[in-house]
Formats: sequence, C-alpha cells, structure tokens
Amino acid sequence: MTRPNVSAADAISARSLQVTALLESHFPTHRSRSNSLDIPSFAKAIGLSYETIYRAVRGVVEIKLPIACKLVRFSHTNQDANPLYLTDLLPFIVHDWATLGEEPDVDLADDVDDLLA
Repeated sequence: MTRPNVSAADAISARSLQVTALLESHFPTHRSRSNSLDIPSFAKAIGLSYETIYRAVRGVVEIKLPIACKLVRFSHTNQDANPLYLTDLLPFIVHDWATLGEEPDVDLADDVDDLLA
C-alpha cells in the first residue's frame, strides 16, 4: 500500500489537530471560552507544566510515555473525564504507528519454511 505524498508540515498539522480533538473529547470540562482545549487549566489539573501539554498537542515530537501514562491515569481518576487508554495515544507516542503497527503483508510461515530449507 502506498502512502500519499504528504509534507512534514502537513503531517504535523494533522497530528496536532488529531491529538487536540482526542484530548478535547476525553476531557470536556477543560475548555476555554472559545470551546477549545484550555491548555493552562488542563495542565494545572493534571499536575504538568503548560509547556508539556503544548508540546504534546503541537504534534511535532512524540508524546513521551510517562506523559501519556499520566494522561491515561488522570482520565481514569477524574470523574468528569472520559476514560483514555494508551492504545488511543499510540499514534502520538510513535508517529510511525500507522506503518509500524500494521501486520506484515507477507506470510511469516513461508519465510520460516524458506529459512529451514
């Protein structure tokens, strides 16, 4: 399967929109007046710096696993949140998840048979 030619800037913008929408849907009480994710109040509630949350939603760098775990834990302990799971965050923890997370197209049994022959 070939992937469309997407510039790095387009990929970052798309990833930023996706992670922001994901966090908005799981933490609906942390909204600004414009109904977008209120990053400073969200960061304060979760116990992280707002820079850490900004870095996560920008989509430029992968979300570090400890930060992802803290987001998941917070979603399960905050009664106003919808539960979030690490599987929801995998595309943002590993940016190549769409490629790396796919099962191989080849039959591994054939490869093993070839090696043993």
